[in-house]
Amino acid sequence: MRLGFFLFITARGYHFLMPHISRRPYIDAPRGDAVHAYGQCHTAPDGKSLVEAVVHHAFDGEYYYTRRVYRRRSDDAGKTWAYAGPVLPGGADAPDPKKADCCAPRHALDPATGWLLSVHSDWLISRGEGQFSSVTTAASYRVHFQLSKDQGRTWSPAKQVIHKGPQHNAQHWLPGVTYGQNSAYVESAPTFLPDGSVLLRLVIAPLDEHGKLYLPLGAGYWYEVGYLRGTWNADRTDLQWEMGDRVRVGTDVSSVGACEPDLIVLKSGRLVSTFRCQGDASRGLASSRQIVHSDDLGRTWSAPRPVCYDDGEVAHVPAAFTSFMRSPRTGKVWWFANLLDRAVPAQYPRCPLAMAEFDERNLCLLRATQTVVQDLPPGASPCTSDTPRNDEECGRQYTNWGEYVDPHTGEMVLVMPEMPRTTWAEFTSDCVEWRVRD
Repeated sequence: MRLGFFLFITARGYHFLMPHISRRPYIDAPRGDAVHAYGQCHTAPDGKSLVEAVVHHAFDGEYYYTRRVYRRRSDDAGKTWAYAGPVLPGGADAPDPKKADCCAPRHALDPATGWLLSVHSDWLISRGEGQFSSVTTAASYRVHFQLSKDQGRTWSPAKQVIHKGPQHNAQHWLPGVTYGQNSAYVESAPTFLPDGSVLLRLVIAPLDEHGKLYLPLGAGYWYEVGYLRGTWNADRTDLQWEMGDRVRVGTDVSSVGACEPDLIVLKSGRLVSTFRCQGDASRGLASSRQIVHSDDLGRTWSAPRPVCYDDGEVAHVPAAFTSFMRSPRTGKVWWFANLLDRAVPAQYPRCPLAMAEFDERNLCLLRATQTVVQDLPPGASPCTSDTPRNDEECGRQYTNWGEYVDPHTGEMVLVMPEMPRTTWAEFTSDCVEWRVRD
């Protein structure tokens, strides 16, 4: 499917050329799997070779788990791909889904060294606990990194991220984080900053004053966002890690805290990040994306506020994934999200997938540029409730994508499963590619 160019005249009188959007199949899913592709990254400055991680998610009736996770490479700018090995050692494509799990690694190219950095998290599973309220899981996330010096063909053994200083070790690996009590995880790509350091976006399960998991509403889960800077040691054999400010929200903003941070480095050098905050229907609290900025490369951050348009109105979103991308053709920054026409209290609907230009000076979305990337396709069931009782009421969803920019075509590329291809009960969801040229 291809959408053509459209010239749009805004209320302010200027012209906006609608982006050109195309889609095509990316990875066919085996029956019962939802196939995601994450961590797309150029392996050299010429942009011809790429690496990515592919993960097959499955659902066994009560638990979502990882069936396979592996890397693959392309040497022709993403036209064809070849299997490049498992993420985990020992030749297996996945951990034991009854005992442990791991996320697909995310990658970044260090412009100073030409090396690839990969980060991923692992965690323990207790099938006797709720998947999203498991104390075992919340106390066992860790973050690991790997290096590749040959464009993603081989990787160093995974090494745990541990904060600098003699008081930190494999157990007490971050300030305020001790394995077995609480944890932190990463599910986004590293970002190399102008000073040569690298920034990881962490989601942290904090502790209360009694050393227990912090649960201000008494149950469920609660998260904070942290930004962890890594700098090379003198001989570039290791990265030294140091935490910046944690970003927190209260129960007046979210029912589960803050998670899924995105990030963009602006032309000024300022960092901007937004993060997911889920509302609460019982309290009339809407879901939101909260935005913060840093003028010191992630050491300190501004107070959170809702993402807004240039007219001051809050951008309506579900509690769902978002990301920034800078166009390789125009240099504009675009924000991709499930932008809705109304406020919702939870995680749905996750359709349409839309984009809007981000104003780098005023840190807001330009409403006149908002464009639908993918709406509900013909024949698909709509989302019938803002707080669905089961998956069958969720409609089609477009979320949790991988992304990269193609310097050869000038396009921004997103890949994600179109969920579901058939029914939620079967779960089969092919991975699809969208290409956007502004």
